[in-house]
Amino acid sequence: METGLNAKGYVSEAYTGQANAGDILVYGDNQHVVIADGNGGFVGNSTSRGYVIQGNDVNYAFRNGVAPVKIIRTGVK
Repeated sequence: METGLNAKGYVSEAYTGQANAGDILVYGDNQHVVIADGNGGFVGNSTSRGYVIQGNDVNYAFRNGVAPVKIIRTGVK
């Protein structure tokens, strides 16, 4: 996914704690992604639960207390 988005001009960079709504947050070794809500939260799919989840803290979207390692900026402000 990241390679395809980079080829289309989207930039991936280290996550520093700030994301705009619509940015893609990447966890682990490209193991999990969610969409940032722009307010510190996220929306994403839970394969194990079988439905879409929402949360208030991006540090709890993958594993408890684990922050995203990368962000793909989508250009939405």
